[in-house]
Amino acid sequence: MTAVRILDHISDIKIEVTAATIEGLYRESLEAMSSLMAYLPMPGEKPIGSVKIRWVKLPAEDQLIEFLSEALSLSHTKRAVCRLEWVRFGDGVSEASLEFFKRDGFKTDVKAVTYHEASVEKLKEGGWRSVFILDI
Repeated sequence: MTAVRILDHISDIKIEVTAATIEGLYRESLEAMSSLMAYLPMPGEKPIGSVKIRWVKLPAEDQLIEFLSEALSLSHTKRAVCRLEWVRFGDGVSEASLEFFKRDGFKTDVKAVTYHEASVEKLKEGGWRSVFILDI
C-alpha cells in the first residue's frame, strides 16, 4: 500500500506519501526527501554511522515536519543521505535512529521542510497519508 507522488507546487516540491503504518509513513517520507537529494543507499552499502534523534509529542503534521527537518539538517552536516533504521512513538517523546550514507554531492539542494500545507491523516480505508512541501 506504499505510494509516493510528486505534486506540482510553485518553486517548491510538494510530496504526498501513503503507507500502511505510521512507521512506514515516516520511512517513506524520509526516503522521498532523500531520493531528491542524492541516490539512495544500495543493498549492502555500509553506513558511515547512525544518529538517534528525539522529539516531543506534537500534532501529527508538526511531528513529521520536525523529524524530516532534523534528518535534513543532519544530512547536510554529514554530507550524506539518511535512511530510517527504526522509529518509536511514545506518550510524551518519540525517537528514531537514522543511518547515514556518504555522498559526494547533492543533486537537489533541499533547504527546508515547511509547515505550510503539511498534513498527516489516518485513512478511513486503512493506512496513513502525509503531504509536505520541500523548499528547494
